[in-house]
Amino acid sequence: MSEKIKSRICPRCNIVYKADADYCVKCQCELIDRKKSSMTIPLIIVAVIVLAVISALCFAFVYPEYAFRNAIESGDSDKLVTVFRQYPDLLDNQKRKEKYSSFIERCAEDFYNYNVSYEEVISDFGNFDIINGHLADDGITGQTEAEKEKIEKIHQYSIYLNDAEEALENKDFRKAEELCNLIGEEDEGHYLSAQQILENIAGIKDSCLTESEKKMSADDYEGSIDILAEGLSYFEYDEKYNRLYHDGIIECLSAQSDYLMENGIYFSSGGDTGAFNLIYSYLDDEYYANSEILGEKLKEIAVKSEASEISNAEKKLGLKNRNKVIDRCSDTAAEDYCKNPAIQYDNSYILSLCRNDAGVQNLLPDIDEENQVNVVLISNTAVTSDDFAEMSREKTELYSQYNWNYTGIGRFYDEKNKVFGWAVIIIYETGHEDVSK
Repeated sequence: MSEKIKSRICPRCNIVYKADADYCVKCQCELIDRKKSSMTIPLIIVAVIVLAVISALCFAFVYPEYAFRNAIESGDSDKLVTVFRQYPDLLDNQKRKEKYSSFIERCAEDFYNYNVSYEEVISDFGNFDIINGHLADDGITGQTEAEKEKIEKIHQYSIYLNDAEEALENKDFRKAEELCNLIGEEDEGHYLSAQQILENIAGIKDSCLTESEKKMSADDYEGSIDILAEGLSYFEYDEKYNRLYHDGIIECLSAQSDYLMENGIYFSSGGDTGAFNLIYSYLDDEYYANSEILGEKLKEIAVKSEASEISNAEKKLGLKNRNKVIDRCSDTAAEDYCKNPAIQYDNSYILSLCRNDAGVQNLLPDIDEENQVNVVLISNTAVTSDDFAEMSREKTELYSQYNWNYTGIGRFYDEKNKVFGWAVIIIYETGHEDVSK
């Protein structure tokens, strides 16, 4: 015979009803046997407590591992710092420590592969420094410092490269080369870019020589020199190309002077540059002053121009050789007159009309009419025959009361000072019929 149920209870409101009641009047909840209720509530409480303990244990042991793994897998160093601050003992575990070490390497590699910016990777390594500050492991700390050093070096390389590109754009080739040569091979991307810039600059250097040769082949000597001079303005710092460009300019000058001499243009006239003036203008430059090639070329011009220049001077002065040309009237004599004081102050000659008018004026009145006197016009300042003729004409007009017979004219080239000296020998007639004796 079953046990008689005396009463029933609402599991929610705990109101007790008679045994024949089925639902709670207040909450409409189904009523249960009061005896069962007394057993169910403790069980529920125990179950809740057990679940709470299990949850706490899971949170204590499972969540930190999950949070640690999630931070590393998502590459979020900020999350990792937060997790580490909550659970500072996380890295006591060797496997987690290995994962953390790999994470540091991965962050660095992302920067080396240009996947993240310098600012981003520096932020990550700032977080690593926070974590490492609580670690006694010198291995991870050393690893972090080594990566930071490499990151800083590569960041500096990127700055060098940017500055080199800007210098290249501004044609500051020296600066561009210097910066590119500072970029090491350990940073492959920046290194290859730097090498490309260096190759571009080398191409520009060579193109100056190539373009200059093309101009030379077309007899455009000035164009060729302009290109080489421009190359010098950019690459004078490069010893190899400095020498090649200067040698190229000397070669151009030599060829251009030959061209001018072939056309009889020895000295500048009417706006045209003569061979002598061209070469001389470069010998005035410090770099070319000791050029043997240009020095020899200037002497060659002096020799080749002598006959035409003397002939032109004679024509300009209106001189006629009606007397015997004395031995002294030669290139050697002209040089002697200009350089030898013993000859210049010999009173058997009236010397240096171009140099000392007062001396000539004092000497002429004392000339014995029984004697024949040679008069020498000397100049070592006049370069061309036109210059010398003009100077001589002005001087001889001062003594127009005298009769002059031209005896000879001479010219010499002073290699030391790179100038010409001139001398004209004129005989003052004293009335003797045979003045040549």
